[in-house]
Amino acid sequence: MKLREAFKFISGRYDFDVTVGDNSQWTLQYTSPGDEYNWYRAYESGRGLSFVLFALCFILSPDYAALLIDEPEMHLHPEMQKRLYQVMMESGKQFFLSTHANTFIDPSQQSKVFMLTNNGRIEATPITRKAIALSDLGYSITDNLVCDLIVLVEGSHDKPVIEWLLEQMLGKEYSIKVWPLGGNNMEHVDLEVFTESCEVVAVIDKDPGSEKSRSRFEKKCKDAGVCCYRLERYAAENYLTLSALREVLESDIPGKLTSIPHDKKMKEILGFRVKSRIQEILSHMTLADIKDTDLYNVAQDISARILAE
Repeated sequence: MKLREAFKFISGRYDFDVTVGDNSQWTLQYTSPGDEYNWYRAYESGRGLSFVLFALCFILSPDYAALLIDEPEMHLHPEMQKRLYQVMMESGKQFFLSTHANTFIDPSQQSKVFMLTNNGRIEATPITRKAIALSDLGYSITDNLVCDLIVLVEGSHDKPVIEWLLEQMLGKEYSIKVWPLGGNNMEHVDLEVFTESCEVVAVIDKDPGSEKSRSRFEKKCKDAGVCCYRLERYAAENYLTLSALREVLESDIPGKLTSIPHDKKMKEILGFRVKSRIQEILSHMTLADIKDTDLYNVAQDISARILAE
């Protein structure tokens, strides 16, 4: 009964049954919620259900105090991952997990977190403190441990511009994570949590109202060995083209506007924020639109760093 209830909880009310045929062959079957009269053999269903059932047999058994599980996230929907993790934590057992999923890396629950690398041989590096720090900052833990490059930017409006630009230059082959630091709060971020296992660069803008914070952040980057690029324009939004803005926002753009000033907030220029429409605006732009700007040169340099790895 305990096994069935745990299985239903994790799977979202799926059920299982085992039947014995005339030739004494045992058959595992599943039925989906609301369809109790139709049963499907295990090999006709997704592998996730069988993994959950198999794992529960060990998790709920009193015969095992410690369990080793390789990639428990495989074939499981994120919601099923979360519920499986809950059952694991409530079991009181010791678990050793090999995983790439954030769901199973909760620094408040894990006593140790290691990163495995293969540089001719397998090496395990303890990163428990880093995992806790990243979680506290609100960043994705595993993404920062396995990506090719981390790009730190000031705000959320800078993120889509940098992501679009690097994807245009490099395609989708590389894993590049762009993380906003929260504007003036960037000077208080512990850069070490990012630099321990991944190359990091930073891109900040020219906003003169926060010159002191930017200068302090630049010094932190220098001390940490992080290359920090300072853009010439007020913000990343100022590299959006007027034609692309008009394609998306049409009559909202003042007719008398003939260019985007480099030294003013976009809100001051247009009278409203474009933050929620940046992705759409970028879809009407090409690399040629910014080829003669310093932002293009910054993206080229960042791309060269990745390609040189």
